[in-house]
Amino acid sequence: MLKRINVLIATFLVFILATLPIFIFAFFSGLNEKSFLPADESEWPMFHHDVSRKGFTNVTGNITSPSVRWNLPITSFIWSSPAISDIDNDGDKEVVIGSDDRNVYALNGVNGAEEWHFTTNGLVHSSPAISDIDNDGDKEVVIGSDDGNVYALNGVNGAEEWHFTTNSSIRSSPAISDIDNDGDKEVVIGSDDGNVYALNGVNGAEEWHFTTNGVIQSSPAISDIDNDGDKEVVIGSNDGNVYALNGVNGAEEWHLTTNASILTAPAISDIDNDGDKEILVTTTTPAGVFCLNYNGGVTWNISLDASIYSSPAIGDLDGNGYGEIVFGDFNGTLYCLDYMGGENWIFYGQERIIPSPAIADINNDGFLEVLIGDHVGFIYALNGTDGSVVWQIDEFDDIHSSPAVGDIDNDGEAEIVFATMDGHVIAIDSPPFLQIEKDDSPDSVEVGDEIHYTIYYSNDGGMPSTNTTITDIIPSECSYIDATPPPDFILNNTLIWNIGTLMEKENGTILLNVRVDYPPDNGVNYTNYVSITCEQNISDYDFEITNYTIINADLFLYKDDTPDPVYTGGWLTYILYVGNDGQDTAYNVTVTDILPQGVTYIVAVPPPSSTNPLIWNFGDRADGWSQYIYIYVLVEKTEGSIMNYANITSDTSDLNQANNEDWESTNITPLADLSITKSDNPDPVDPGEYLEYTLTVTNNGPSNASNVVIKDTLSNKVTFNYAIPPPDGHSGNVYYWQAGSMLAGDSRNITINVTVNSGVAGTILNIANVTSDTPDLNQANNEDEEITHTQEEADLQITKSDMPDPVIAGNYLEYTLTITNLGPSDAENVVVYDTLPSGVSLNYAIPSASGSYPTYHWNLGTISAGDSEIITINVSVASDTSGIIY
Repeated sequence: MLKRINVLIATFLVFILATLPIFIFAFFSGLNEKSFLPADESEWPMFHHDVSRKGFTNVTGNITSPSVRWNLPITSFIWSSPAISDIDNDGDKEVVIGSDDRNVYALNGVNGAEEWHFTTNGLVHSSPAISDIDNDGDKEVVIGSDDGNVYALNGVNGAEEWHFTTNSSIRSSPAISDIDNDGDKEVVIGSDDGNVYALNGVNGAEEWHFTTNGVIQSSPAISDIDNDGDKEVVIGSNDGNVYALNGVNGAEEWHLTTNASILTAPAISDIDNDGDKEILVTTTTPAGVFCLNYNGGVTWNISLDASIYSSPAIGDLDGNGYGEIVFGDFNGTLYCLDYMGGENWIFYGQERIIPSPAIADINNDGFLEVLIGDHVGFIYALNGTDGSVVWQIDEFDDIHSSPAVGDIDNDGEAEIVFATMDGHVIAIDSPPFLQIEKDDSPDSVEVGDEIHYTIYYSNDGGMPSTNTTITDIIPSECSYIDATPPPDFILNNTLIWNIGTLMEKENGTILLNVRVDYPPDNGVNYTNYVSITCEQNISDYDFEITNYTIINADLFLYKDDTPDPVYTGGWLTYILYVGNDGQDTAYNVTVTDILPQGVTYIVAVPPPSSTNPLIWNFGDRADGWSQYIYIYVLVEKTEGSIMNYANITSDTSDLNQANNEDWESTNITPLADLSITKSDNPDPVDPGEYLEYTLTVTNNGPSNASNVVIKDTLSNKVTFNYAIPPPDGHSGNVYYWQAGSMLAGDSRNITINVTVNSGVAGTILNIANVTSDTPDLNQANNEDEEITHTQEEADLQITKSDMPDPVIAGNYLEYTLTITNLGPSDAENVVVYDTLPSGVSLNYAIPSASGSYPTYHWNLGTISAGDSEIITINVSVASDTSGIIY
């Protein structure tokens, strides 16, 4: 039987020590602020609890495992936050809230039943404030509406007592306080018309208003912030300013420009215990937090990334005597800052946090928790010291409504009330606490014996459990005889008793008798399971083990892999050898293989019954049984190693557990596929011009490539100018870049600029390649070459001179021809023609000429760019020649 030990003395001492931080904070936070707190601390009469808007309450809950006490569907969006108070003076508290269906609802705190509703002419996003505003002994509900009106409603029946009309929608939540010290309460509220209004609580008449330059959806906070004996109203506006207004006449005492829209309510508290109050304001866009002193000076401020719609809550969360500030943002982050603006902790929710947090010791552990909802419907209770999750509920629609904490059922413990955007108002309470235990007699049996079970059950919680059910699963090797009381339902070896409603502190007993028909499947004992459940999803279970004569199996499992190492992207085979070397049959044999991350399962022989993880159910296997299992996977991991684990189990006792599991480590050889491509520009190119090569190196994976080296071999027909990036070195015409590591999918580009040498003809070949230390099975794309064609162009020049000049008829005359190639290319198959004039005859030429008088030619072959050739022609001038020879 499971034993439960309740150490009362130790628990009491822990409670006394643990609650000291809360007492300390309650003392410090109450200095000079008592008039701003509700008379009944177990109530939550307005948005963020009180007119200082700290969102903190001293009332303690006992919610360690949250449960829905009631859930009222209104079937319309709810932005409004609930207020908790005994509005009809009947001794029971009500929950009041607004809705997008234009109604204000008053609900019974115990069961959520509607007591009354009041219909406005607009959406109701404003949160109610509850107080006896006319000093007649009865409470009123004050709330704003998108129809532009502020309504004061009778708490008993919801009848309208008065309304005040503004010039636009009202989404600000009212504050109620005697702001001018005349003994009568005023209602202070903002409007989308840009005004802050102070209204007479008795008749709703305007006492003053203050005009800002922006819409006001911020809710006012009220306190004597400068300790002068008079109260101030502090409120934000979408004009970016925080205003402190004189409570008597609404005159501006100061304002602070934040340069950001402000939709949230300020919170006022002496967070540093210096005797002066601070004002904490969160701004929406741009997002930030401002800590202001009593005269509007900025003590500190911080900027954040995501918009803030959450008003700050203040409480001494860590018990150090100073206040911490808690708020959420549109990214789903909940921040806890210390009194100097430093970060205490951060909690990351599921999605954006629009509600404002509440602070209370909700689980009676002596420490404060932070309560908050988020956009995906989670409600969290977070440890105030470090932000860890104490508990959470995730069964709701998105939550924009801020939680209220109060004793709605008058049991002396706090509950939580909030609303969801799908129109539900929900109360969270401590659930029923079900317990069940079981005894057996006798404790050692053989086949044919009877086992007598006694089942004890109780509800030790604070709420009745409904639809309570007890389920007993007797061992499969046994059969049912009878029970007192008899079960309501029997299915095979499952017995069910429908207890119905089990009141708090109620208990009961069931007597159950079974017969032992077979030896236990595990060869050691019989186990009887019993559980108790209820509609609130609270449960408990127990089990009782009855001994039997032990039998033993000896299961084994050995594992190997091939190949090892394996390439990334390659096939890997795991080989499992399993069997039973024991003396008895192993019952319900199961083999489980947990594949490592980085592989993809393909197939197994024999096929498993489940693939995540891989499970083979072999049933009962006699001694001497053995079998191989082959598992084929595809390796996706790119480096390192992978570890595969497998085990074999059964219901039969196995005294040798050392061989029931095995691990296999496989080393992975990284594999990269480097490729290089190359292009040239221009092509064709003229000698003497610039030529540019572009290299693109890509790692096609799947692994990263290490120690990548890129080489480019230039032709001797070009001259290197520069490269981007510059090469790390070169050897002759081979330039190289040490690219280091390249991630899979990464690419690098290199640009090389060269000059084509003069006189170059034909084509220019450039070769580039890439290598790395990582294996590359595809070498075909590791090298590329580029052939660039040259455009040949030569500029031949010929000059001619004669000597002597003049010449005497009958003498020799010598012509000199100079042929020059001005480039830029070599001139090929050069032929020079010379036609001699009449009156002369050729003697000889150097070099020798071809042809016959009067035209001779010379085949000079190739003249390189910049070179010259000379031809000398010697002739005889006829004796009868006179004049000029051309």
